[in-house]
Amino acid sequence: MIVGFFSMKGGVGKSTLAINLSAYLRKFYGKKVILIDFNFYNYSSKVFSGENLLEYGDNLCEGIYPLKYFHIKFVKRFPSNLERDLGILKAYYDYIVMDVPNDLNLMLSLEKYVDLIFLVLTPEIFSIFSNLYLYRILEKNKVRILVNRVQNIDDIKMIEREFGRVSAIIHYNKDFLRSSYLKVPLPFMKKKGKALDEIDELASIITGERKRKSILEKIVSFFL
Repeated sequence: MIVGFFSMKGGVGKSTLAINLSAYLRKFYGKKVILIDFNFYNYSSKVFSGENLLEYGDNLCEGIYPLKYFHIKFVKRFPSNLERDLGILKAYYDYIVMDVPNDLNLMLSLEKYVDLIFLVLTPEIFSIFSNLYLYRILEKNKVRILVNRVQNIDDIKMIEREFGRVSAIIHYNKDFLRSSYLKVPLPFMKKKGKALDEIDELASIITGERKRKSILEKIVSFFL
């Protein structure tokens, strides 16, 4: 499955979420995951590599680094054989996660290859309306609205008026900042916490399965 993280607004936490979802799928689901960073030399994911990794190889199948959290590929230019390369990667990996910069042409070029798009926005006017334009031209059946850094749940009502149903909410949480500071993805830094619960909900959108359940959910499932 190919999952893309898109946004027309930079600085919304798109890369952080792509990294933590990839690490979560690896640690708690035991899946083979590759994160493809399309940010062309401005790679946010390098923070978590722990090394001064180089970008090399014009094909997606070249220059893949096997980090302990997931595998990663830094893309320095648009691959000339993208469809072929993705076919090869899909034969090996369970999930291909794409971290895509706020480049409209690049997002539209990649759209046809992805199975699901997390459209990431924050409860800010510019973020909402710049992404509303993108939302209107994407294939709606692929798009899931992901609102990051939520502090006031009332903001979700405003977003739903413009986009319809919000698929996932990530509240503002200092654990994400601590994770970046320590250069360790959250699923490998903590065993529990609200941020992990919300990443679990995000993962369940693509896997159809939750690894973490509330006490009420556990009681209900016990009697079923």
